[in-house]
Amino acid sequence: MSGLPKYFLTFLISGIISAKETKTGIESLPKEAREKIQQDAANIATEWLPTLRTLTSHTQEKITLNAFIQKLMPHGFAKVGGLSARDAEDPPDRWDIRRRENAAKYDRKFINALQLHSDDYLTYQSFAKTIESLLAIWPNKLLPLDVDGDGKITLAEYAASSPLVQDQDTDEEGFSKDQRRRFAYYDDNKNGVIDGAEILSSTSYYHKTMRHYMSTILIARADLNQDSTLSQTELAKLIPQAKKLPKSVPLSEALFWLRDLDSDDLTSVRDQLLGQTTVSFQQKKMKADDGKSLAYELGTLVVPEVRGDSKSRMIKIGFARFKAKNNATAPPIFYLPGGPGNSYLMSFNRSDVDDLNRRFDLSGMREFSDVIFVDQRGYTEQGDILRATFETPTMPAGSLIDRPSHLDAFRKFAQSATKEFAEKGINLAGYTVKECAYDVADLRQALGYEKITLVGTSFGSQWSFAVMKLFPDIVERALLSGVEPLDFSLDKPSDVFSAILRMWQKVDADPAFKSYLPPGGMAEAARTVIARLEAKPMPVIRKSADGKEEIICLIGPKSFPLYDPADILELYHQQPDPTRWERVRKSRGGKDSYRLILPLIDSSLGVTPERKYQLWNDPAVRYLGRRNFEHLITSTDDWPSPNMGDAFRRAQACPIPVVFAQGDWDTSTPIENTYHIAPFFTNSHTIIANQGGHGVLSPISHQHQKTWQKILTFLRSGELENLPSRITLDPSKKFRVPKVDLNEVDHN
Repeated sequence: MSGLPKYFLTFLISGIISAKETKTGIESLPKEAREKIQQDAANIATEWLPTLRTLTSHTQEKITLNAFIQKLMPHGFAKVGGLSARDAEDPPDRWDIRRRENAAKYDRKFINALQLHSDDYLTYQSFAKTIESLLAIWPNKLLPLDVDGDGKITLAEYAASSPLVQDQDTDEEGFSKDQRRRFAYYDDNKNGVIDGAEILSSTSYYHKTMRHYMSTILIARADLNQDSTLSQTELAKLIPQAKKLPKSVPLSEALFWLRDLDSDDLTSVRDQLLGQTTVSFQQKKMKADDGKSLAYELGTLVVPEVRGDSKSRMIKIGFARFKAKNNATAPPIFYLPGGPGNSYLMSFNRSDVDDLNRRFDLSGMREFSDVIFVDQRGYTEQGDILRATFETPTMPAGSLIDRPSHLDAFRKFAQSATKEFAEKGINLAGYTVKECAYDVADLRQALGYEKITLVGTSFGSQWSFAVMKLFPDIVERALLSGVEPLDFSLDKPSDVFSAILRMWQKVDADPAFKSYLPPGGMAEAARTVIARLEAKPMPVIRKSADGKEEIICLIGPKSFPLYDPADILELYHQQPDPTRWERVRKSRGGKDSYRLILPLIDSSLGVTPERKYQLWNDPAVRYLGRRNFEHLITSTDDWPSPNMGDAFRRAQACPIPVVFAQGDWDTSTPIENTYHIAPFFTNSHTIIANQGGHGVLSPISHQHQKTWQKILTFLRSGELENLPSRITLDPSKKFRVPKVDLNEVDHN
């Protein structure tokens, strides 16, 4: 529970009130068991306290214990219901009555524990201690049975605590059926012993029980006409996935009916009724090369799909938290992935600790901060991965392979995808960078942090700009790379071309390319090739062993290979590689499983009118075309995600300390983006990385360790002094030498 008190200093549902100094029953348990129970109790309390707060009057700052218990009692809690309308239709058998009696017994245990560990008000501490005491019941019952102290309870040890009654039948080993049945109940994995995990397995039971308890209160909200009965119509709205709904369920009996549902259904019940943010955790471990492991929390954030819409469905977003090695001395670091449509968490299943240290210097950051990796709504394995199939015509052999824009097809795709997901109950209007920013703010609050530090590359930097614009008071500082301002979702062709020209300087100076370059270097070769392609498409010909020629494809100006100097030089010498260009032809067209979060966010962000004019009329369109942005601009009105507006897109002065780290070979988010936005951040510092590509944080951490240590100092304290303004990295891209026979060159 060490990571939680800070949160509840600012968000105690009952104010800053201490729990009673009471024992919970974990004191005599082994250390590992104590820590496991404390962590599980903390997770349950963290998940459900926001729910409890919502259940009370919004005019109250505290939850009184008596008021909370009274909230539970009217709905069948801690009592065995008598005959009801439901029972008249389907009378309970003796086993149903027995289950109700057992449920009521555990309900009373819960209330008694609440009263024991609470004063007049329900606090986080008292709630967590209540859960602790309930989780301790099972291990306190089982551990004394381990007579030989080997951490395992055999059937013989268990049977000693459950002696035979007179004349009870036994098997050849001397055990009764009842003893074997009870032992099998605890021996979950059926390996013949009750071992550590099974001794502590009451956690899942009480977590499920807590879901039932909260649902007991929540179901009252579904009673829209306030007649104390849930009609079939009201039930269908509450849990549309349930089948064979009864005609009606009295509120006094609803708890017992809901207890027949799966706990996942109950989560949906809660989320539908509350329409509020919640978090939950799973405890995970990640291996390291040395055989050790690192514990972390895999979490799920539940938020409205469309904030402000009372009928919005709730969606899930994944995150992972790695706690600081000791006590955190700096705000937590929130890592925001790029894209849109990328996820750090998706790689965790195939990653180890050493991999994360290499990619993010996780170990270095954990010296002073918690580190949280956040997924994007609409692209998270904990929730939805929104994809739709976009299909375009394939290109037959011998055809002109100029990359078509497919503007009409993309507009129809946007319309059909919107309709398809609407029919599934998914509102694509909720997938904007503003909603993503609210997700970060809600996660910060749910985890109990006052302020956070943002680290983002590419769209992660744009996401960070949105957070800083909407919630400047919660951001302590930021480290951004591959910088993408809010008005720069779509890159200017000339800015991209400038980065390519800097790469070409490296090619021009490379002795391996000297014999292939014209007098004007790569720039002259590119001018010559584009002029030829504009005048007439160039055929790519493959000769067979018997001398026959086959036209693979025709290359036009819209297929100009700007990013590969060797391709340009092969075209300059009129010797295009047929194998490479056949791969290009085959890659054009076909079915694409499209990540919808990308066009939804980019089209809603859009661009200001002045930026759109610059994009459309940029001189480098001659080389790059408009294919990277025209489909998004043209289809903006076909996507349901709302326009963010020019006021949101335009940069404004901001005092938040920021370090910008930008590669000058970056063709995805060119260096001009950083030059534009940095002056608006009055407490910022810019590091330009010569030869750096898209995102330079990891290369800096490996190649410039002194600079990286200064960046870590900034993340820890906000100190901007002594940071360099320019460094040189190893080239982020290597260039292949062209396949050209200089004896067969024809430049006519």
